[in-house]
Formats: sequence, C-alpha cells, structure tokens
Amino acid sequence: MKLSNIQSPSAVKALSEQELEKLAGEIREEIIRTVSENGGHLASNLGAGELTTAAGETLSWQYLRYVREHPVRWNADTAILYGENDALVPFETVKAFADSVGASLTVMPGGEHWFHTPEQLRFLEAWLEKDER
Repeated sequence: MKLSNIQSPSAVKALSEQELEKLAGEIREEIIRTVSENGGHLASNLGAGELTTAAGETLSWQYLRYVREHPVRWNADTAILYGENDALVPFETVKAFADSVGASLTVMPGGEHWFHTPEQLRFLEAWLEKDER
C-alpha cells in the first residue's frame, strides 16, 4: 500500500481491512516523519501528546524531544537488516540513520517490519552468520 496512490475518499473505501491497516501505518509514519523534520511543530495541531503506532507502541512527543536533544552516539560496528516491504518505517528513514552512524544496511527482499515467516527467518539466520565472520 502506498499513501501516494490514494487519490480520493472512494479509493480508501475500496480498500480491504488489511490494506486499511497498512495505510494507517503509513499515515502514522508520515505524521511522525513530518513532525520530526519540523521539530515537533505539528504536535500541538494534532492535539495529542502521544500517538499509538500500528504495532501498539506509544510514542511520546516529550520523549521524542528528549531523544533529539540527547542523541545516542556509539563507536561500534553496526549492521541493520531492513525488510523491503516494511510498512512501519520508510526506507529513507533507515538509510539516513544508517548513514548517520556509519552502519551497514542490508535490505531483505520481500521482508516486512517483523521477520516471522520461515523464509524471512532463514534469511535472518544467514545474515547473522555472515555478519559474525
């Protein structure tokens, strides 16, 4: 599901429940991305101090501001495995983070945000073994 593909209310009404869940996740991510890029400017307009993600996690604007003011810094080799079909975190966000900390980034073809299918778990195991070498 791509938010950019929605051109009218009728397009939303035509979506299946699964597609609506994916779209809701994309909308949440777009709100969070926009707010983070604008320094929390939209938080007061949203009328909420917290948002709940599609994964059931609560995001607090107070915590987000704290994290932005106190970024984590580390000096360790870091590798990130990203699912190509991740509906929660845009690739651009992960790529920017990986670049900012000097992490290697591998994209799992067909992977989702959580790796749970037998194929995805095999890919994860192979990736971990390769990374340990």
